[in-house]
This record gives sequence, C-alpha cells and structure tokens, in this order.
Amino acid sequence: MLELISAYQPAILALTVLTLIVLLQSFAGAFFCFVKGDKIPGAPLTGDHGELPFRAMRTYQNGVENLPAFAVALTIAIVAGAGPSLVNMLAVIHVGFRVLYAVIYFGGYGKPAGGPRSLTYVAGWAMNVALVVVALLAVM
Repeated sequence: MLELISAYQPAILALTVLTLIVLLQSFAGAFFCFVKGDKIPGAPLTGDHGELPFRAMRTYQNGVENLPAFAVALTIAIVAGAGPSLVNMLAVIHVGFRVLYAVIYFGGYGKPAGGPRSLTYVAGWAMNVALVVVALLAVM
C-alpha cells in the first residue's frame, strides 16, 4: 500500500489540495454572499458576474460540481495501475488549471463566457478527460 501511495504521491497531493481549495471556496462564498445579508442560505443564487458575492459562490459551486469527476477518475486510474508518471502529470496539470480558473472567476477577469475563464475550464476538463482515458486503457 505504501508503494502505491508513494508512486502516486503527486496525484494524491493534487486531489488533497483541490479538496482543500473547494472547502476554502465554501467559506469565501458564504462570507461574501451572506455578510451583506441579502442572500438566503439554500435559496437560488441571484446576481450577476459583475458582483463579487455572485462570483465567489459560483466559483465554489463550480468546484463542487467538478471535484467528484476528478476524484473518481483519479481513483480509478490509481487502482487500475495506470502509469504513475502520466497520472501524476495529468492530475497536477488539472489542479493547476482549476486553481487558475478559480482565480480568474473570483477576480472577475475577462468576459463571463468565451474568455480566459472558459479557456482554463476547458483545459482542466481536457486533463480530466485524458485521465479517464488513461484509466480506461489501464483497466482494459
């Protein structure tokens, strides 16, 4: 078991870091949305991309939406014994794009659609798809 953990340590660390980031996004989203007192917990999110509370909560929601697919793909790749170097690389790059995505979205950089946020999302998504393909090939 320790050999498995050692071989995939960068990927496991990447998943741990991404999980921590999503947890921190939860706090930031709640802080910025509810400190103003105009948001109701559990109610549909209102506002637009021009508002920091809206972006903070959407950044968190997007992280929550994407974390399970990454965690499952990574777990399958590790359990299937896919090449550690490739799995580690894809995991670290995926997390890098997710962090960049969150910074761009939270900061409100670029236009809401088709800008740098969209590009970083698609790049992270592509790394996750590649991870799924690597996992599938290892299982077959």
